[in-house]
Amino acid sequence: MHIGKAATRTIIIIAGIIAMAGAVPIVEATASPDARTTSTIINTNDFAGYAVPSGFTSAQATFKIPRTSCGSAQTGLDPDIDLVGPEGLDSQVGISQFCGTNSWFVYFIINGKQTNSITVAAGNTVTATASETLSLTNLKLKDDTTGASNAVSGPGGTVTSILIGDEANYLSPYAYLPPSRFTTDSFTKVTAGGMSLGLTDPVEAEWVHGKTVWLATSAIQGGNAFTVTFKKN
Repeated sequence: MHIGKAATRTIIIIAGIIAMAGAVPIVEATASPDARTTSTIINTNDFAGYAVPSGFTSAQATFKIPRTSCGSAQTGLDPDIDLVGPEGLDSQVGISQFCGTNSWFVYFIINGKQTNSITVAAGNTVTATASETLSLTNLKLKDDTTGASNAVSGPGGTVTSILIGDEANYLSPYAYLPPSRFTTDSFTKVTAGGMSLGLTDPVEAEWVHGKTVWLATSAIQGGNAFTVTFKKN
């Protein structure tokens, strides 16, 4: 659940990097023994996955809902597709888990306004689809395991980049939860603009706290798949 999320550093950093035509992505945070620090990976404070550059306005991804465990601290996790817009006007479709309730639900955000939908279960496979034009936004999530689905539409807007992966669960615009504990989160059949993820020149991002990697992102596999692995919180 992202409340005022576009004010966060992840959006600013990733959008800024990929908006510069021909620029080489850089590492945002200081490296650690757990962090990979090649010129094609950036570290953020609330996202692990891939950022697709400007020029794409739609995306789709299938992922298996991870089984999480909750300790004494509040944690959360939001696997999703995020159509990043200017000045906080993001549109998102995904699932959200908050260890206060330890349950998963589907959420939709269109131009910063959120609605919640059906509940889903850990272990199920879901497919998220998002598209946005200047006049119309369409978001859909289908639980491929049960067949249940829900879709919403609303006003359109501008898409500056697309995030696909695990994002932080936000309590307020500047307060986010550490990630819940899980093993791996697998994203498959990932496309943007109808193209396989690997053909979109995406930027790889890892969720880093200080000098420690919390969530690590794999290389793209088979052109359209990757995994996010829990390391620490």
